[in-house]
Amino acid sequence: MLEKYLVRIRCPICGTIIKLCSRQGTQFYICPECYLCFRKDVLSTNPVILWEGDYYTNEQIIKHHMLRNSAFRNIERIIYSSLGRRGKILDVGCGVGTFLEIAKQREWQVEGVEPSPTAAKVAQLRTGAQIYQEDFLTLDYIGHFDAITIFDVLRTIPDPKQFIQKVFDMIKPSGVCVIRETNAWYGRTRREKSSMQKKIQEYMQEWTPISIEKALLKIGFSNVQIYPSPVFIDGNENRIYRLLKPLPYIIFKWVHLVSARVISPNMIAIARK
Repeated sequence: MLEKYLVRIRCPICGTIIKLCSRQGTQFYICPECYLCFRKDVLSTNPVILWEGDYYTNEQIIKHHMLRNSAFRNIERIIYSSLGRRGKILDVGCGVGTFLEIAKQREWQVEGVEPSPTAAKVAQLRTGAQIYQEDFLTLDYIGHFDAITIFDVLRTIPDPKQFIQKVFDMIKPSGVCVIRETNAWYGRTRREKSSMQKKIQEYMQEWTPISIEKALLKIGFSNVQIYPSPVFIDGNENRIYRLLKPLPYIIFKWVHLVSARVISPNMIAIARK
C-alpha cells in the first residue's frame, strides 16, 4: 500500500502556525492557543483501507471489541441524562456495534457509520441496524439525529475541524454530540519516546479538555460538559480485577473536579447544538 501523507503547517483546530507551537518528542507539537497536541505529518490514506487492512481483519481485535460494553452502558445513561430523551442516534466509527446494541436495547433508534467492511458487517448482523460502510466525510446526506457519538475516533482524523463541522450539520437543534477521547495530559511520556510507533491510523492528534472544548465551541456547539470517562471492566476473567478497576474512575471523578477538569486519563465531552 502506497502511504500518502498530509503535512500540517498550522494547528488543525485554531490555525496557529506550527513555528509558534512547542515541540514534544519527535512527532508532536503543542498548540499554545488551544492546547491540542498534534502530529505535523499525518497519513491521509483512505480510512477504509487503513482500518480493514491493519485492524479489523485481526480476529482478536474483533473479539476484544465484542466484549467491551461496561463503559458504554454508563455512557448511554450520561447521554440520556443530558438529552432528556431517547431518540435517533448515530455512532460514527461504530466498529462491531457494541454501543449500538446497548442503545437499541434501551429503545434508541440506532444507525452507524464504519469504514471497515468486516466490522460494519458484524455490526449490522449484531444490531439489525442501518450501518453505512464508508468514510464519514464522504457520506451523503442520511438525515438528522438527536445524538451523534464519536468514541475513540477523533484522534485518528487528519482534519478534525472538518469532521466536527459535518457532525454539527447532522445534529437536530437541541441535539447533542458525544465524544470519548484519551486525555493528552496523560500522554506526554509516551509522546516523548523517539521510538514511539503507534498503529498507523492512531494518534494524529491527542486532545486536552481545553482543546476539545474550544474545537466544539468554534464550530457552533454550546454548553460543553466534560467528564472522566467510565472505564471498561470487560474482557478479564479475574474477579478481583473486575471489582477493583472501577475504583480509579470513582477517584478521578473527584480529582477531575478539583483540578479544574484537567486530570482524567480518558474523557467524555458532551456538547449541545
